[in-house]
Amino acid sequence: MALKLLVNYTIKPGQRAEFLAKAALIRPQILAEEGCVQYEYCLSANDVDRVVLVEQWDSREAQKVHLGQPHMEGIYAAEKEHVADVNLEYYDF
Repeated sequence: MALKLLVNYTIKPGQRAEFLAKAALIRPQILAEEGCVQYEYCLSANDVDRVVLVEQWDSREAQKVHLGQPHMEGIYAAEKEHVADVNLEYYDF
């Protein structure tokens, strides 16, 4: 079963550009991962400190493998530095 994941970020005030710049460096590696269909950062039209990451994977297993990839350490570091809160929503289809 395929998986769609929405990662709702609340960015620390004034740090959105820095977070997105760091994420952009790693995004090509993620898109090249087996099973990755979509990996897009979307900016809120209402709140400059809100970002939603839309992920789509061929399977939950592919997404689990993704989380352990070495390049994900860069995302985890960027989240720790620039993100105030995160909320995950999983959708099977």
